Amino acid sequence: QGIPAETGWLPYKSLWGYHAAFAANAWLYAGRPDKAVDYLYDFANHASSTRVWREEQSITATYNGQNFGDMPHNWASAEFIRLVRNLLIFERGETLELLRGLPPEWSHDEMHVETMPTRFGDVTLRVVFSDDGAVTINYRRSANGHRDPQAVKLFIHGMVDAAINGHALTAVDNAIELPDLSNATVTARLS
Repeated sequence: QGIPAETGWLPYKSLWGYHAAFAANAWLYAGRPDKAVDYLYDFANHASSTRVWREEQSITATYNGQNFGDMPHNWASAEFIRLVRNLLIFERGETLELLRGLPPEWSHDEMHVETMPTRFGDVTLRVVFSDDGAVTINYRRSANGHRDPQAVKLFIHGMVDAAINGHALTAVDNAIELPDLSNATVTARLS
């Protein structure tokens, strides 16, 4: 069913739904945001019709109807939100990674993240995709007494070239490093 099975207390062909969020974050650390996105969608597909999760449940195909734990399990809801946050703003050691796990299907129109708390201060992102393959990203970090990251990396799948505050940079592996750690406007062309 797309997420790790037999990771909880139920003994036979069952799953602990929000373990998918833990595994997805491990995929982010391993440099595989594509797998993290797969787990995000599969985790979402295990929510009930009221958009909450049971702590543990049987794998659907077994028809054995086992379930265990709380319903709704609010820890699962918190982990879902945390996973979405980490796909967009991820703290890897002393590096702040922006849009590392942005699902390709979200790469259209416009997206805003307002004052997201990180250990480096609050981060605000505004991302605008245009039909001609251009993208504009406005990044702002308010340190609020927090330390600066050693690096801020911006990832956009398919980024061919970019300019930061008007200065051209070459994207390497769909990423650019932002030289100003607190404020930048990035324009890029996508392949």
